[in-house]
Amino acid sequence: MEEIFSVLQLPPYLYHPIFMVGMFALTLIYFIYLQTKNGNDFLAKRMSMIPAGILTILAIIFIGTRPVSVFFGDMIMYAHTYNNVIGEVYDITANVDAHTEWLWQYGMEAFKYMGLPDVAFFAFCALIYMGCMFWACHRIMPRHMLPAMLFCFCAFSFWGYAVNGIRNGVGSSIALVALTYMIGGKHEKIIAAVLFFLTLGIHRSLMLPAACAVASAFVIKKPKTAIYIWLASIVMSLLFGNGIAELFASLGFDDRMNDYLVAGLDDESMDEFSDTGFRWDFLLYSAMPIWLTWYVSVKRRLRNKTFDFLACTYLYANAFWVIVIRSSFSNRFAYLSWFIYPLVIAYPLLEMKIWKRQHLKLALILAAYELFTFAMFLMGK
Repeated sequence: MEEIFSVLQLPPYLYHPIFMVGMFALTLIYFIYLQTKNGNDFLAKRMSMIPAGILTILAIIFIGTRPVSVFFGDMIMYAHTYNNVIGEVYDITANVDAHTEWLWQYGMEAFKYMGLPDVAFFAFCALIYMGCMFWACHRIMPRHMLPAMLFCFCAFSFWGYAVNGIRNGVGSSIALVALTYMIGGKHEKIIAAVLFFLTLGIHRSLMLPAACAVASAFVIKKPKTAIYIWLASIVMSLLFGNGIAELFASLGFDDRMNDYLVAGLDDESMDEFSDTGFRWDFLLYSAMPIWLTWYVSVKRRLRNKTFDFLACTYLYANAFWVIVIRSSFSNRFAYLSWFIYPLVIAYPLLEMKIWKRQHLKLALILAAYELFTFAMFLMGK
């Protein structure tokens, strides 16, 4: 099997540039299409899933068959665990992380037991990561799968959690599907609960978006109130940020998170704004879905159960990150809300009537969305 993968593999340093240039080209083509006569009635037509399916399959093959390399960050660590620990000297019942995040560890055990190489396991992770995005988009935006998947693939956080933060990415994509079931009736909510339970077996930190989803579905359902809570989180972070971070660290929510929180309180680590401190850059990026939520739900007073739920869940999860924004590796906290980002942006643009000639607004927003990600890539972010 390794020989099959090796035939498909390119030099590691080419993967990110090829993917980014490819998505930039696809977005540009789509932008031009939306300016044409056919684009004028785009939102009234049912778009075929075939282009979206082909795009997703190609992305899964391209990313899933990549070689194990330091160019992909933590992938090398996952490969080391798979090849040198799992199935040999690894006692899953004696390891705290393995015992609480059982699904990830038993999944690796299963692949190792079948004699499959590490690249096969990473290919499976890519299938789950992108396949669940496709599943989630199909559940709530079946008429517009191609633009929905473009929003997913062009997201700033997409690449990092496809090749680096793999475990968090896999768990978050399953959580994305769970969110789409939370909107339904009693039976669908049971499915959502099962899926959220599975995500906790992959990455404990996904307890946060699960709790935010419950709050959005049963406690505070109005986006306007959620926006006030998010704004209040900024004030709390500016006034009491270090104290609140220490409080969360003392709760034992997640040992890895506690390490990041405590490290962020170290005065020496606060020197470099790009790593720690109050992340105004990340905050501005996070604010785009919040601005859209305000425009749709407050200014235009449009109500949609699916959008209200997604927006509130995003707002609550992002508010938690804002409160602990000074922690080291705060992007890891941010991703607990950012994985919902594409759906919060795409859903109202594709499924709700907000503006006249909405296809042109969609084109501009998608272009700006992709240009930001591409600019971050060029700057090495």
